[in-house]
Amino acid sequence: MTTTRYITGFILSLLVTCMSFGLVWAHMAKDHALISHSLLAMLVLALAIVQLAVQLIYFLHVGRESKTRDILSLILAGFLIVFIVIGSLWIMANLQLNHGLPYQGDITPQTATN
Repeated sequence: MTTTRYITGFILSLLVTCMSFGLVWAHMAKDHALISHSLLAMLVLALAIVQLAVQLIYFLHVGRESKTRDILSLILAGFLIVFIVIGSLWIMANLQLNHGLPYQGDITPQTATN
């Protein structure tokens, strides 16, 4: 494996990360008027999938080894993604429950009644 391949993967990873950050930053800078929240979420998810592909190809060498190893790498990547997403949602739900934070969907503007 040459160093050039690792440098290419590193640059691609940085590029995809900067693109995700730039999308969210531009969205926040324009007071959420640039694109809708759902479109932003889909774009960030798509970039996350691209990031996963870059990591698998350039650093885990999927496609360069035997097919059995490739399949095991993809299964492991899928398991880790599911584990991290479910764990994160579980932790956030427990934080909300234990700290009494309001759910974002339930927040309504309060008007002063004097």
